[in-house]
Amino acid sequence: MIQTNAVCTPAHEHQYVETARGLFSELFPIGSFDDCYWDIRHLRASQHKVTNARVYFTKYGSTSDPLPPKFAEVVKAYLLLSRASPCTMPLRADAARILWEALEIRLGTSHHTFGWDSISEEDVLEAEQQMLRHWGKAATYKRCTMLQRMIRALAAAPYGAIVRPTSVTFRTPRQEDSERYTLDGQEKRRAKMPPDAALHAIGDLFSNLVTDPHDRLVLCALAIMLATGFRVGEVLTLPLSCELSEGAGDLSKCGLRYHKEKSVGGQKQLAVRWLTRRQAELANSAVAEVRQLTKDARHRALILESRADIVPLPEVSDDAGLTPKQLAPLLGCHLQSMMSHPLRGVPRYKFSNRTKGERFYYRAIDVMTYLQSIRGPLWVVDRRDGTRQLLSETLFIDFRNAGHATRGTNRLLVEPLREQTINDFLGRRTGKGGTFVRSAFERYGMRNSRGDFFSMHSHQFRHWVTTKAAQSGVPDHVIARWQGREHMGDLGAYKHLTTVERLDALRVALKAGRIRGEIAEMYFSLQEDVRDAFLEGQLQAVHVTPLGLCVHDFNVTPCPKFLNCVKECEDYVLDTANSTHITNLVQLQVRTKLTLDQACQQKGKGEDDLSENWIAEGEATLNGVQRILEAASVQPSTTIRPFKNKGSHFEPVERSHA
Repeated sequence: MIQTNAVCTPAHEHQYVETARGLFSELFPIGSFDDCYWDIRHLRASQHKVTNARVYFTKYGSTSDPLPPKFAEVVKAYLLLSRASPCTMPLRADAARILWEALEIRLGTSHHTFGWDSISEEDVLEAEQQMLRHWGKAATYKRCTMLQRMIRALAAAPYGAIVRPTSVTFRTPRQEDSERYTLDGQEKRRAKMPPDAALHAIGDLFSNLVTDPHDRLVLCALAIMLATGFRVGEVLTLPLSCELSEGAGDLSKCGLRYHKEKSVGGQKQLAVRWLTRRQAELANSAVAEVRQLTKDARHRALILESRADIVPLPEVSDDAGLTPKQLAPLLGCHLQSMMSHPLRGVPRYKFSNRTKGERFYYRAIDVMTYLQSIRGPLWVVDRRDGTRQLLSETLFIDFRNAGHATRGTNRLLVEPLREQTINDFLGRRTGKGGTFVRSAFERYGMRNSRGDFFSMHSHQFRHWVTTKAAQSGVPDHVIARWQGREHMGDLGAYKHLTTVERLDALRVALKAGRIRGEIAEMYFSLQEDVRDAFLEGQLQAVHVTPLGLCVHDFNVTPCPKFLNCVKECEDYVLDTANSTHITNLVQLQVRTKLTLDQACQQKGKGEDDLSENWIAEGEATLNGVQRILEAASVQPSTTIRPFKNKGSHFEPVERSHA
């Protein structure tokens, strides 16, 4: 634990909270800063996905037992002043709720004496242990990171420190997906790829089998995902005028403007996804059909946007009376349902003279007010620049409950097409009471070769597009730039190449002279008819790691370096043409230097701890990384084995035959 002489005073805390109270009044039209929960639906950046509607400031596991005000007020202030997104706000609040659970263990019955300046490293580490009781390691690691950020922010609060600066080294490591680094694991991960037969089935549905307007709308969204590799949220938030073209003749190019879902700063700025001619044909035809399908819903959306204070009824005056028989088709309800289940909270009036069997009626103004209370936002995307993309300006919209299995379509209200609707179309979902929401494959009888109904998930389309591009030989940096990725390393989770495809890649590398040494010499010394058999055997012993390749055969012996490749492992191989591995090595070097400096500071205090072990580990890792990077700079165009004959100078793998 590292502490400074910063002074934590109640005045700092009071100013911090009062600033947040002012911001709360600006961001929240209803509710109080002191409530034990906040409704955060209006803070969402987009409406295509239903996320947590509330963030709770109660003891973990309860929605009614409030946290102590002295603790809760600062947590609330942090969430507001740090501009936490509505997606992460409940998660950050949960991390703080678990911190209070840990504080109660230490404070016991004297928890009323709590002060923020008393929080110590031990409290934060106890919170980590409590997290592990509630969540898995992956979730615990992420919440620990959120908790660490909160502690740092409060230590650097604008009016003065609220907590003492504390640096905590959590025990829970980041959970890496090791499957992506082995061939067997990558074969298993191919399950993320949708079967070609399932995509053919979707093509059949799109081409001629489906005529239902709502299903057609969903199929158009899937067609755009196949053509572009968009995330589902990027498709569902497409602006109405999304098509773009430049140039003429052979130099012309077409693309779609879209709101990038993951971007630095979180602003929903429009980007462009350029498409090949075939991709553009599919995407543009789907966009044109969507405009036709949503014409009526868009007209209704314009009416709703013109009367934001109330939901007007078509050709009905405010003081008119409506019988259940008149109102049922407007709300998409069955008449019998209207009779047995009246509108919640809407007063009914009896007829003075019973007419045509009618017993009661509703006042139109009351129905309008009711519809206003259940109406969702009139916007779909908050651009984070003070403007919003309205329903009428969004491509994928529909009437409320359109396509619902049991509810009628309410043509008075308009909503964006939801991500859940897309996934319900692709795979069966268990609904309330154990009922099932049938997929389109079930409804239209689309089965695989085993007789089972196809089942997919919306994100599989992105895996498919990325893998197909890689199979076609498109370089990683081109795919990453085309998909608008900010980190090229993210492609590793989306490329699912088979062993045959990896053999082809290795064969090309051998013939190009990029792989040298014993494997290359043996390959070229064999007869052509047995070369592939040899190569396949070698490939099964090659493992891909974030830092390079490992040629150790784990079927023979375990890893002699316990998976720490940079500690002079003779089986470690670096392809200097792989920029991702070079970047990862540089990042490891920076992190190791920071850890080493911290351990040296701890040792300098003379405390009896394990800092010497950390220093030895850090120095060994840092020396190994430095040797690899120096070798890469000396031989920038070859595949190198920096630790061959352990302790020797850097040397490239021997030259292959021409």
